Amino acid sequence: MTCWSPSHCGAGSTHSTSRLPVRWPASRSPAGACETVNDWQLIIDWRALDAPERELLVGELWCHSIYGIEERDDVVVAGFETETAARAAARALHVPATITEVVDDTYLDEWRRFARPLQIEGLFVRPSWVDAPRPSGTREVVIDPQRSFGSGAHASTRLTLALMQRLDMRDTAVLDIGCGSGVLSVAAVVLGAARVEAIDVEPGAVSATIVNAERNGVADRIRARVATVDDVADNFDIVLANVVASVHRVLAGGARDRSRGFLIVSGMLDGQVTDVESAYGATRVASLTDDGWTALLLRVDRTDVGS
Repeated sequence: MTCWSPSHCGAGSTHSTSRLPVRWPASRSPAGACETVNDWQLIIDWRALDAPERELLVGELWCHSIYGIEERDDVVVAGFETETAARAAARALHVPATITEVVDDTYLDEWRRFARPLQIEGLFVRPSWVDAPRPSGTREVVIDPQRSFGSGAHASTRLTLALMQRLDMRDTAVLDIGCGSGVLSVAAVVLGAARVEAIDVEPGAVSATIVNAERNGVADRIRARVATVDDVADNFDIVLANVVASVHRVLAGGARDRSRGFLIVSGMLDGQVTDVESAYGATRVASLTDDGWTALLLRVDRTDVGS
């Protein structure tokens, strides 16, 4: 769930069939451009919705394999790889929507021009195509998200990376649920993890994770595969899950059962925290908030999970 610049881009109120950069629901800074581009656009008129209703709609959109979201004053635009996926999302959301094919490649790489490295405490997350010196005292993670979610700048990813640094990750086994680009998996190894299992339901995300693991020289410690948490048989010292609240409610039990120590859960809006935390049923150790998003560090009682 990430873009290199947590900002809004492509402002304007008219519908367009040009290939637009998309933006994530992070901060409201006017500078920068966002992470990915889309092949099909689902356009929803949300002028009748208030702010909480818009947040809920955005959260539901994230459950439908989107590349990213552009929030305009009058509409919200979600990007999909296929028309079938866009139409399935429209049916599931039960909202009037316009679906358009994106046919102009003009802006395919436009967003990359605005990409910038990001320092999150002791980690320095850098786009692979940007040359920048690593700040003294930091460890570098180099990422090309391709079309997967997770470059480091969205609030939910920043918060996860910050909470990871609250733990001693040396020699740990880590499960990364919904690995996206692999930014969290790579960061876990950079922080000392002995092995990471990275899973996602999207083949493109798994491919991006493998490429980024190789790029950072940590491929020997990251196993990435298409899977759900139910497909995972092992237990782990630390389980990471940066997904939307509705997905947390589904996977919470399985994620908790596979942790023999800690969970870091992120991707929920501030108003969704109580519900998500209750679903996991673990003890809160710490929490961080940023721009309306919250991440939790939870401790699992080892006597309650398998060995």
